[in-house]
Amino acid sequence: MKQQIVSEDFMAWMQEHLGVPEEAVATLGQRDDWTTVIVMYAIVESLLTRLLVTKLDNPEVEKVVTALALGGSRSGKIAWCKAYNLLTPEQITFIDILGKARNGATHHIHNFGFTFQAWISELKKKEAGSFNNLAQAILSELSGIEIEELREDLEKEPRAVMTTAFWFILANARTTIEALQSQSTPKE
Repeated sequence: MKQQIVSEDFMAWMQEHLGVPEEAVATLGQRDDWTTVIVMYAIVESLLTRLLVTKLDNPEVEKVVTALALGGSRSGKIAWCKAYNLLTPEQITFIDILGKARNGATHHIHNFGFTFQAWISELKKKEAGSFNNLAQAILSELSGIEIEELREDLEKEPRAVMTTAFWFILANARTTIEALQSQSTPKE
C-alpha cells in the first residue's frame, strides 16, 4: 500500500500550480537523501517561480522568472521573494541552506552518497552559525518545540526535520499564493 505524504487536495494543488509530478512527492520519504534533497530543491524552485508570477499578476513573465537562478538573499528568485515580502526571513534562511545542501550534493560527484546525517554533522562542525540559523529557521515553522530539542532532533533525524519544515514552508507559500490570487484583478 502506498503511503500518502500529503493530502489529495494539496497534491492536486502542487500538480496544477507547481507542475510537480505525483511520483516526485509519493517517493520523497522512500528514496535516498541525495534524491530527496534534489526533489525538495526542485519543488522549492517551482514554488518561488509561482510566488513571483502570482505576485506580478502577469503570466507573460513566467518564462523570464523560470530562467532566474534561485540565488541567495541578494540575487535571483529568493531576492525577489524577499523584496516582495513573499517569504519570511526564516523561510529564506531554510531555502538558502537547502540550496547549499543541494549544491554540495550535485556539484561534486563524490557526494552522490549525500546523507542529511553527514551533511548536518559537517554543517555543525564547519559552520556552526549556519547550523544554528537552520535550527532557528525550522523552529519558526514548527510550534511547540524548544530550540535544544530541535537541535537534538536535527542531529538524530535530520531528514525528518528537514522534510517537515519543507512541507510547512510549502503550505505557508500556498496560503500566500491563494491570497495573492484573491487580490488579483480580473483580466479582460
